Amino acid sequence: MSNLMKESTLHFKRVAHWPSLIYRSQTFQIPGLDGERPVSLYLPPDYFTSDKTYPLAFFFDGQNLYEDEGTMAGGWHLHRILDQRSRAGKEVPVVVGVYHGPDRDAEMSPWDPYPGKRGKAERKLNWMLEWLLPRLHRKLHLRRANEQTLVGGSSLGGLLALYSLFHYPEQLGRGLIMSPALWVNQFAIYNALMLTKPHAAAKVYIDHGEKEGCECHGNVSFQQTKLLADLLEVLEFKPQQNLLWNPDPEGLHNEQSWHRRLPVALDFLYEGQLPQ
Repeated sequence: MSNLMKESTLHFKRVAHWPSLIYRSQTFQIPGLDGERPVSLYLPPDYFTSDKTYPLAFFFDGQNLYEDEGTMAGGWHLHRILDQRSRAGKEVPVVVGVYHGPDRDAEMSPWDPYPGKRGKAERKLNWMLEWLLPRLHRKLHLRRANEQTLVGGSSLGGLLALYSLFHYPEQLGRGLIMSPALWVNQFAIYNALMLTKPHAAAKVYIDHGEKEGCECHGNVSFQQTKLLADLLEVLEFKPQQNLLWNPDPEGLHNEQSWHRRLPVALDFLYEGQLPQ
């Protein structure tokens, strides 16, 4: 396996102009969703020189994970953070970035996001967990423990990561939830969480910037996410143990703020380390 990793139904090709071990797949037509899209793949620096297995991490908005090219607001530069974690001897996952198609609001929403627009997130999750995940397990050196499989995202991606963590406990066990768009369908996520149960060993990281949204109303979106963290405590998540709420006084709703908070999120979800 060098520059091209192939299987009859899934193959990845090295993205030559990107640093690190980053690959991109062929494009897919997901049933029920508009447009075609690839997925990206990040492999830890020691992947080809070690016989160990790695945890898997899914991230939504896959086109924003690495460099700024092709993004609307810059990239997360996730590879730089993961490469640094590797140099520090910390856990580094295999990362699969799930791209969105032309109708992001619909395919990232478990419920109808607006009147007249149908939420189609279940179609995306069904493809990701029923079609893609088994093929990743066959192709890559991955751990099979579902409680170690992470799902993450920001904004609508954060909402979908939270939803999927609770609705698919047999496949997912860790949630990295940044600035989630909780407003969809009049905050339907709150009731949904009370009616579902995540994996018994689930861990959740949640954050939000205090400078996101409209300050004229006291930053309602920040308060909504704080309420979410409080709700998870009611649902028996233990702060500082399997739940970390990380408010960011300077945080804005952008990739730069999410990049800055990523090290704290990964330290908690993989090492249980709390921010200083």
